[in-house]
Amino acid sequence: MALNMENNRKLKNAYLGYNTNNGIRKQSSSGGMFYELAISVLKENGIIYGAAFDTDFLVKHIRVDSQEQLKRLLCSKYVQSDMKDIYVPLKNDLQAGKTVMFSGTPCQVKAILNYIINNRLSLEKLYLVDFICHGVPSPGVWNSYLRYISNNKKISEINFRNKSNAGWHDYYFHAKYEDNSQLNESHELNSYMRSFLSDKNIRPACYECQFKDEKYYSDITLGDAWKIEKEKPKWADDKGTSLFIVRSTKGNQLLQRGSRTFIFDKTDYDRWKEYNPSIKSSTAEPPERKEFFEDFHEMKFGQFWNKYSYISKKAKIKYKLKSFLRVTGTQKIIRKFVK
Repeated sequence: MALNMENNRKLKNAYLGYNTNNGIRKQSSSGGMFYELAISVLKENGIIYGAAFDTDFLVKHIRVDSQEQLKRLLCSKYVQSDMKDIYVPLKNDLQAGKTVMFSGTPCQVKAILNYIINNRLSLEKLYLVDFICHGVPSPGVWNSYLRYISNNKKISEINFRNKSNAGWHDYYFHAKYEDNSQLNESHELNSYMRSFLSDKNIRPACYECQFKDEKYYSDITLGDAWKIEKEKPKWADDKGTSLFIVRSTKGNQLLQRGSRTFIFDKTDYDRWKEYNPSIKSSTAEPPERKEFFEDFHEMKFGQFWNKYSYISKKAKIKYKLKSFLRVTGTQKIIRKFVK
């Protein structure tokens, strides 16, 4: 067992790619690689475990055994996922001889691996897929934000990474209500996403993550190829491109099974590790985090989010300038040369 883990730490074959099915690519956070891997397992009567919204838009890991259910697992959920209900079903599936693919954060992958080892189960038919993790936001903060945006209306749809309004780079936070009204805000202007991207609302353990660089236990790691312009300019269509790292022989087998409608090419791991520092290092705790959570515990939720929804005039001007550059196509050219 130890040898298998060691191999996962040392094998780092990196690739860039995207799904040729534009519908799947649009629904996915990046290039649609997760869907491709998952669908290949489902087609062989396998099972997928991953994070989904429940009816109250809290995030939980669920068991999926059909293509229709798989849609619930697409797109990023920037909230800590509750996994307590999936351990026993996952064990039962492996004992029944089913092929299983589990997806989650690197620490969740390690938790599943520990569970499998402690229960003396075989790893032969278990594929572990994680993603490049920036940090996991607090469920309490998310619940508070849901109350804030509900405004006495029933929410019917949430998407943290909607590409429909302005593409992959300037993705939008999207909420739809049962009366068909909508909330659509760029991640640069949305108060919840700003609290996440400024590193204030993530869990304390994430600032000292134990699963970076040489300490991944997955078969494949997925992520966004944000610097695609530098290596594959022709692929930089702002629809989303995946970066994925194969860490084991099993991961390579899974990739080959799931590459039927996916265009990909090998790339240099160390280069992309520099492009995306979250592969190798923890997020730094910002000094503002203490005040953020003191306010969260002391203020009423409306007062709290009103405070953290404030956007300075300078930030608004900066966003308008970026939007202008995006619309004119200038931003794409600039991204090619910016470090």
